[in-house]
Amino acid sequence: MQAFLRLIRWPNLIIIPLVMAAIRFAVMEPMLHISGMSPVMPLREFWLMVLATMFLGSGGYIINDYFDRKIDLINKPGKVVVGQKMSRIGAITWHIIFNSLAVLIGLWLAWQVHLWWVAAVYAFVSGIFWFYSTTYKRMFLIGNIIVSLLTAMVPFQVLLFEYTYQANEGIMLFGEGPLQQNLYIIALWVTAFSFFAFMTNLIREIVKDFEDIRGDMRYGRKSVPIVLGLKSTKWVVQVLTLATILAIIYVASRVVFDWFSWVYISTLIILPLLLHMYLLHFAHKKRQFHRISQLMKIVMFTGLLYALIVRYNVLQIV
Repeated sequence: MQAFLRLIRWPNLIIIPLVMAAIRFAVMEPMLHISGMSPVMPLREFWLMVLATMFLGSGGYIINDYFDRKIDLINKPGKVVVGQKMSRIGAITWHIIFNSLAVLIGLWLAWQVHLWWVAAVYAFVSGIFWFYSTTYKRMFLIGNIIVSLLTAMVPFQVLLFEYTYQANEGIMLFGEGPLQQNLYIIALWVTAFSFFAFMTNLIREIVKDFEDIRGDMRYGRKSVPIVLGLKSTKWVVQVLTLATILAIIYVASRVVFDWFSWVYISTLIILPLLLHMYLLHFAHKKRQFHRISQLMKIVMFTGLLYALIVRYNVLQIV
């Protein structure tokens, strides 16, 4: 059981329902209340959507480890599960089970909203994970961008499904009026969280490539550090990190008006990102890059927790 949980990256899986619940209950729900509305997507369908996303994530992690077995034996020999503590057949079987369950839930959700492309999206994402593991991951930067886009879609799909359900209820999403203006503001907030998820995950993915450089070089992968070299890749990460910091400051200057939010953003998001830049500048060993990668994971989590402050601020208005 411990090996199986390690295979599906259970700590990362737990983040998925936390992110999606934060977007629905801490961002969208209180903002909808301003217009006298509540989320239209039923709770049952919402949690099924969360479950389907977790199934897709589990299947993606399994197929990634399935094809990365030889490389992982070099990069992290003590953590290899496939072929060591679980057979390759067992791993691919679980991959099929998880993806099948996700697609079945997708069919149910598609039937609920009468949009069959919804089910096709779940099947498409399943295929993307397969091709990422077999092909895209070996290509320069493409794999990093794909994973980051999929990460950004975790919070964004909450918005997409809610708006789809609202449209089915005959609620006008676009146009002029207080309701449409409020829906526009909600979309901006969720997009901001998704953009933050994309940028921080992209930075972390590139930093993780530093850790895996030995195995990647041996098996001919074109990761960013291998193609550009360590020094140039560090500069790429530093520029991405600085761009993220500037984007946070810009957005916060437009929508944040309470002092507690500024203290939170400064100390728990911006300051760790600056520390990330400092540590990366001097890093040259695998364990140093691993710590920097873990620091970015903490920043991603503190960014998620800011949704609770958004909820508190909006409820103060209501």
